[in-house]
Amino acid sequence: NLSDHHYYHLLMGYALQNLKQHRQALKFYQEIPPTSPYFSHVKLNEGTAFLRQGWWTEAHIEFEKAIKALDQSKEDTELRNRILVVLGYLQLNYEFYRDARETFRRVGLDSGAMNKALMGIGLAAAYQKDFASAANAFRILAEKKPSDLSVDEAYLLLPVALTEAGDGAAAAIAYQQA
Repeated sequence: NLSDHHYYHLLMGYALQNLKQHRQALKFYQEIPPTSPYFSHVKLNEGTAFLRQGWWTEAHIEFEKAIKALDQSKEDTELRNRILVVLGYLQLNYEFYRDARETFRRVGLDSGAMNKALMGIGLAAAYQKDFASAANAFRILAEKKPSDLSVDEAYLLLPVALTEAGDGAAAAIAYQQA
C-alpha cells in the first residue's frame, strides 16, 4: 500500500530527527510526494529539522509549503493553524514583526490556536511600537473564555500597552483587573 509506504518514511524521518540525525531524516522525508496525505506533516518536520540546524530561510519555506498544501486540500485546518502560529513566533523571534502580524492574522478565528495568535499579534505590534494595536489585541484576548495561559498573560500585558499608548486612565483600570 502506497499510503503505508509514505507513513513508514514519515515515521523513519521522525525517529531519526529525535536522534538528532536531521540530514538522514530529510532523506526519508524527500521520499514522500506532494500527493501524499502525510505531505504537510513532512514539510512541518523538514522545517523543524532545518530550524534545528539554524537554517531559518529553508525552515520558513517548508512551513509555507505545508500551509499551502493544507489550504489546497482543505483538510486538517487545525494543523494549518498550529503551523501558522509556529511560523509567526519564529518570525517574531527573528524580528520580522510585520510578517509575524500577517502570519498570525491568517489563523482561523474558530481555531484552538487563536489565543496564541492574538498574543503574537499583540507582541509584534508592541515590538513595532504600535501600542494601540497591541492593547487592542491584548484586550480581545483578556475577554476570552475559558482562560488559558495566553489569556492570563494578556491581563498583565494590557496595562503596559495602554500606558505606552498614553491611556493612563484605561491602564489604571487594567492594572486593577490584572
